[in-house]
Amino acid sequence: MTTHYLKIAFRNLIKYKTQSAISMLGLAVGFACFALSAYWIHYEMTYDAFHQDAGRMYAVRVNNSFEKGKLTHRIPYPLGQYLKSHYPEIEEYSVFNIRLCKLKDNDKWLEVNMASSDSTFMQMMNIKVLDGNTNFMLRESQEVAITQEMATQLFGKENPLGKEIELDRKKKKICAVVSDWSKHSSFHYAFIGDTNYGRGWDFHLFNAIVKLKKNTDVKALTHKMNQNFPDEMKKNIYGETGITTFFLTPLTSLHYDKDFPHQNDVIIKFNHIVYFSVVGILIIICAFVNFLTLFVNRIRSRQKEMALRKVNGAPNCSIIALLLTEYAMILVSSILIGMLLIEILLPAFINYAGIVLSRSAIYSESLAYIAGISILASIVSTVPIYLFQKRTLQSSLETGKGRQNGNMFRTTSMIVQLTVCLSIISSTVIINKQLNFLKHTELGMIHHNIGSISIWMNVDMNTWSSKIAALPMVTDILPPKYYPLVGTGPMMVMGINNWDGLDKPVKEKETLDMIYASGEFCQFYGMTLLSGEWISEKSLATDMLITESTAHTLGWQTEEAIGKHIYPEGFDETFTVIGVVKDCHYKSPTTKIPNTAFINTEKQKHMWFRASILFKYKEGTWPECKRLIEKMVQEEHPDKVLRLFSEDEVYDDYLRSENALHKLLEFASMICIIISVFGIYSLVTLACEQRRKEIAIRKVNGATVKTIIRMFLKEYLLLLVAASIIAFPISYLIMKKWIEGYNRQVEMGYFPFISIFAGIALIIIFSIARRVWKAANENPAEVIKNE
Repeated sequence: MTTHYLKIAFRNLIKYKTQSAISMLGLAVGFACFALSAYWIHYEMTYDAFHQDAGRMYAVRVNNSFEKGKLTHRIPYPLGQYLKSHYPEIEEYSVFNIRLCKLKDNDKWLEVNMASSDSTFMQMMNIKVLDGNTNFMLRESQEVAITQEMATQLFGKENPLGKEIELDRKKKKICAVVSDWSKHSSFHYAFIGDTNYGRGWDFHLFNAIVKLKKNTDVKALTHKMNQNFPDEMKKNIYGETGITTFFLTPLTSLHYDKDFPHQNDVIIKFNHIVYFSVVGILIIICAFVNFLTLFVNRIRSRQKEMALRKVNGAPNCSIIALLLTEYAMILVSSILIGMLLIEILLPAFINYAGIVLSRSAIYSESLAYIAGISILASIVSTVPIYLFQKRTLQSSLETGKGRQNGNMFRTTSMIVQLTVCLSIISSTVIINKQLNFLKHTELGMIHHNIGSISIWMNVDMNTWSSKIAALPMVTDILPPKYYPLVGTGPMMVMGINNWDGLDKPVKEKETLDMIYASGEFCQFYGMTLLSGEWISEKSLATDMLITESTAHTLGWQTEEAIGKHIYPEGFDETFTVIGVVKDCHYKSPTTKIPNTAFINTEKQKHMWFRASILFKYKEGTWPECKRLIEKMVQEEHPDKVLRLFSEDEVYDDYLRSENALHKLLEFASMICIIISVFGIYSLVTLACEQRRKEIAIRKVNGATVKTIIRMFLKEYLLLLVAASIIAFPISYLIMKKWIEGYNRQVEMGYFPFISIFAGIALIIIFSIARRVWKAANENPAEVIKNE
């Protein structure tokens, strides 16, 4: 009997091969998209979950006094012991610092993480010394511990103990081999060693992790900690710090926290991964509704067959089993195709997502997700089968009510598919419009075709300035007394709580990004002077330019800001505004435009030894320019650390998550269009088969081919209008909220929605015109005779 069911099901799949292929491919793509994105989310949410008692570990963070509304993980070293001694709810603590170092490996410089701490780090995090001694934990020790993985990478099977390495141009001796952490951690390390970092209350350089006792009320503990906030954190040698509040963040959720610094290194942000996962669910819904619609319509077209089976003694369970077998074949085929797609996409996915886990783990979880969705889909699909088998005999004789209900179901399903399709397409178009706006609109500065080079340390950068200027692709260059505007950021952030126009200092201070500049620097970047004058040789060390938004923040209009004074907190100097420039968007467009001041670089010569050479290059020549500079530095200073980048690349990195999301949504949009359009084509095909007699009678009564085609087009275009009424307002509201997260926002307008509607309408017209044309041109006499 099973073989019989399989044969019948296979024949029906072949008979309706187009519809079957669409159903299987749609479900398969939905399975693959959702499984990979769901696994990605799970991976991001389980960072540091491998630690023993990870569920009781929390990162201690405080409010960021330099950026309102944000948190910082940097705390002073003594805070760990302070918290342990004052709060019995804390079972253990660990204070440590993870910093990026340059490791010399033959002729290459590698970037590696080095941890520095005391015994609390080793004990709480369960780090074992596998070989050697613990000299690396001594204060200001020149010895370090190396992890097994890094030891194998550098020395192969050789014993690393006693070997010398060069970290940040300093010789270090390896005295121990320690156990590794998984790279699935926010605090991955390759070396452990002490540093000369300050360990007093005034130096906020460390991370703190606390392990709470079981059943501790985290909210109550945080409240208690904030009620007794240590005075040592509120003040330092410079005065009030502005730090007033503790926050306890679960260690396992720290990685995807928006304020955690590693967010700058991610390819795609966590919330964007969630968006794509939701899109994967929508694709599955779209594909499943398409599949269910085609499946139900096929059942309706087989009413007479099912009625005859019942007349000939077939029990209800047999008919249900026959229909379920056909459904199961499509579902199993979809799963197999979905797993094949995962296998094809997996290498690119692992590289793209930066996931460091075995393929078996991805497959096992992907199968679990697919199995869960399949079970849910199976439960839903049994409903129309059950209802159908109860009314098969009656519906074969009285088809009016059944056809009416079927048309309602078909109409609803098409509106759902088109709504999902239009929502994803409109979101993709608006994201693309916002990205183009961010990349190509006025930034208040030029960052295109600008490069930056610095060589550390003890190198005559004036000589190198001449060498860079001599390159054939370099068109302009500045002397080595500035810092890149894009990429490095300000060299100092100054807190201000008093300026002209205030009756008394404000309690909540403002911050100023301080950038070393001059007239030539501002003109090099194409800045616009709105009032006042540029910084020049006659300018004082306390003269400054400020941006337009900074003037408004301080309560000044552009013109009246000239001559105003700013009184920085903790400084004896009073700064004077001599000019106002147009806002410069040199930071990520997802961050608030910072208050910015430009100060006289000629009065800050003590900082020039760390400065960069800024230069402009011809369009399209950056790869060759970069290669030549790297070659020259390698030949003359192979032992020095080179920092070389293009500001175009840095600015593109600001938007890499948005670009990645846009590419993912483009793929999803294409899939949704295919599913919806082929779904419409399949339904039209079935409708033409079911309505052949109706079409023939219309032709006998004088209806033309154009009239019949117009009838079908009107029906599906009305469905498109109904779906648009639902999809476009929802997309508009969602994307409006998304765009508000950027400091520069594009006007969405109505044109994108009109264009999308027109485009989908044309696709629908062309996709169904041929099929209806063929049905409308059939001989009415032959159709009626066959019916």
